[in-house]
Amino acid sequence: FFLRITGNFIYESLDASAVVLENSGNHVQENLVAGVMKMDKSKHDFVWPAGVEDKVGGNAIASNVVAGSDRIGFYVVAGGCSSSSAAAFKDNVAHSCVVGVMLRASGTGCSLISRSQLHHNWDFGILGTVRGLPENIVVENNVISDTKYVGLRLLRKAGMTEEATATVSSNVFVSRSSEQECLKCSTGGDTGCHMQTSTQSYRIDSREPSYGMLSFTSSLSFSPGPEKKPWDKEMGYPVVQGIAYLNDNVFAHYDAGDGSNCGVERYAFGNDGSAADAFHPHLFRNTTWVGLGSTRKVKLTGPDPMWRNPSDCGVATFDCADPIIASSSAYCTDGNSVATIPLNCQGPKHVILTDLDGTFAQSGGPSFIMGHASSAGPRKVFDQGTITTNPTCKSFGVDAVECSVEASRNSQPPQMLVIESRDADTETRNFSPLILEQESSKMSDLLVNTMDHGWCFGYTCQKRLSPV
Repeated sequence: FFLRITGNFIYESLDASAVVLENSGNHVQENLVAGVMKMDKSKHDFVWPAGVEDKVGGNAIASNVVAGSDRIGFYVVAGGCSSSSAAAFKDNVAHSCVVGVMLRASGTGCSLISRSQLHHNWDFGILGTVRGLPENIVVENNVISDTKYVGLRLLRKAGMTEEATATVSSNVFVSRSSEQECLKCSTGGDTGCHMQTSTQSYRIDSREPSYGMLSFTSSLSFSPGPEKKPWDKEMGYPVVQGIAYLNDNVFAHYDAGDGSNCGVERYAFGNDGSAADAFHPHLFRNTTWVGLGSTRKVKLTGPDPMWRNPSDCGVATFDCADPIIASSSAYCTDGNSVATIPLNCQGPKHVILTDLDGTFAQSGGPSFIMGHASSAGPRKVFDQGTITTNPTCKSFGVDAVECSVEASRNSQPPQMLVIESRDADTETRNFSPLILEQESSKMSDLLVNTMDHGWCFGYTCQKRLSPV
């Protein structure tokens, strides 16, 4: 049998979801849910109550409003991407939640979230999903506005060589819907701030930047979420064939240069600063900007210096003063002088965004945007990170450069290069750094092993996938 839940006002749910669907065929329509509260916040608590929670899929959830949840607005199986299942979850609104919508896998190989309005949510407008969604993701025809931290965050769990895609189309991302928005919550104690966030939630007093969208991340595994772990941290090796397509999206009012964001910088797009090892290609087409200068389009975050420790990315240094390096490397002989280089995981230094038609960068033609993650001046000849020396390249956004397609061979955007060791000891024998050299300029990029993502009896496993 199935239920039809229509036209109700559902108020106050303590440490449990207000509406829970445990079988298929139900209709949940035109309901207002408010006051979903989170009481227990111990470190081992992984319960995230929602206004509407669908555990199995196959239900029609339409035209509902969740107005306030200490964790999730809609925690749902949004449906597959085929025409027969596309309308299962539509025309819903979530606001004043920690997470507006979080997805469960549809089991069809592709999950679709569409025709939703997510505004004034704290951590994420749409999160897909804690631990990563084990299928491809399509996000289309949504309006995401006034999110404190990130409007859209997509995590794809996949096998190492599995094709993993995210398609983000025809959405509207709005930084702030009015000039007065930030005044409602400019410090942690203001009445306009969410009072019951998780221990892993964004802290307004940190003044960390907020984003319309953080980059699509595809990995073997992700963190299990609050209260003990972050919502969205990569905790495994990146997959090889990840890619994101961003078509026909609108980004509005990320300018923030007039103090209207109360000291918090807001950007339309940013890279996942916790993804230590790789960045998957992002292809933009037919992007529309409203009220935005180029400096607020992109902020690209570089590698965290704290990764340089024995448990994460190691503490290796390329140093010509080392007798072994001095005797074996051409960079330390023949009159060459190379400064000491502390090596770190370099995924954030290989960010690439492809502007297929010139509408993202608004430079008049196709281009690509790369992260060099350095404000200290021009790139050194011998260093870690993408080589960006072509005369057509120029500064773009924050810690990024934009290059016309003519800067690459055959006027094609650069592609992701994957170098893999197939040896049995690929995680225990370290041959890095692998040095890639640009023949014309002699500039080099030093590649190192991945981060140690393993856990062995409470400690990292001292295993790092080798790039050579």
